[in-house]
Order: sequence, then structure tokens, then C-alpha cells
Amino acid sequence: MAALRPIKSAHIPRFRQGGFSLLEILVAMSLLAFGLLAVALNTTKGLKSKVDTEVHSRAMQVSSLYIEPLNRAIEVNTQTFINQLQLIGAESNYQNFTLKLSSSQDAAGNDITQTPTDMLNPPFTLVLDIQYKKDNNSALQFASTHVFVPTP
Repeated sequence: MAALRPIKSAHIPRFRQGGFSLLEILVAMSLLAFGLLAVALNTTKGLKSKVDTEVHSRAMQVSSLYIEPLNRAIEVNTQTFINQLQLIGAESNYQNFTLKLSSSQDAAGNDITQTPTDMLNPPFTLVLDIQYKKDNNSALQFASTHVFVPTP
């Protein structure tokens, strides 16, 4: 009988190492950093949008300070409205806001400030350009349109 020979097998290491390779860790860290960066960018965009919305809301409040005397004047008559418009002037400043009358027209397209009162056709449309000056000398621009109809 032939002697039994041991079967040759592939070498199996006794202690198999567990864990992650350096490459796997670098890929995971890169993905995590990219995700955190995306979250940070979205957060800052949201905050900027919130600030812009607050400034826009404040700009509309400031424009109402300009417009309110005109609302009261138009209830009296057209001439009082024109006088009040000329009294307020073409440009006003309030805190960090500058309000500038960019357009004032009647229904026929005549400039309210240049046309005699008896030739004006209501309603009257005023367009205000509102500029908000930030601390770093940059500015946000808004436009506000208001329509005035005289009481009969």
C-alpha cells in the first residue's frame, strides 16, 4: 500500500487583518467633506435670502413714508397732490435708504410734474427707485410702483 501523502493546499494565513484600507478612508472622508460643504453653502444662501427679504420688507415700509402724504393729498384734489409731490421732492433719504422718483405719469403718459394740473388725466402712476446702502458700500435696488386715483 502506498503511503498516504498529505494534500497540498493553498497557503491560508492564520491571522486575517480586519478594518479599512487607507484608500477607503480617503474616499469616505472626501464624500463627507463634500456633503458638509453643500450643507454649509445652502445654509449661507438661506441666511442671505432671509436678510434680503427683510431689507425688501423694510424698503416697502420706507416707501410708504414717502407715499402716505400723497395718499392724503389725492383725497383732497389733484392740485394738492401735485403740490405735495413737489414738496416731497424727487429724492428722499431715510436711514440707509434713498428713495428717488423715477417716473410720474398720468393715464395719457404725461409727466405729472411738467404738465399743467387741468391737463392731467387720472389715474396717476409713480415709480420709486429704492436703494439700500449696506455697510460695505454695496447697495440693493428695489422698485416700487404706486397708482393714485383722485376721489370724485
